[in-house]
Amino acid sequence: MLIQAANAVSHVRDADAFHVDASLEGIDWNAVVDEMDDLLGGIAADMERRSESKLPSRSSRNEPSSSTNGRSNSTDRP
Repeated sequence: MLIQAANAVSHVRDADAFHVDASLEGIDWNAVVDEMDDLLGGIAADMERRSESKLPSRSSRNEPSSSTNGRSNSTDRP
């Protein structure tokens, strides 16, 4: 997005070389940043969904319970 905005500005600045009368009145940076944020936010959300879908569910993992930290209790020993 930023590169596209910069390219547009560059084209306006170079327009005279092509006998085109163009001027740049300003840049709406808030709109540029909002558009970039919307695009990147969507991409990040999609990446997160795909990443989560590849992880096994918590119930299918063989994780020790949090109460014992995977260690046996001294009363469990013979």
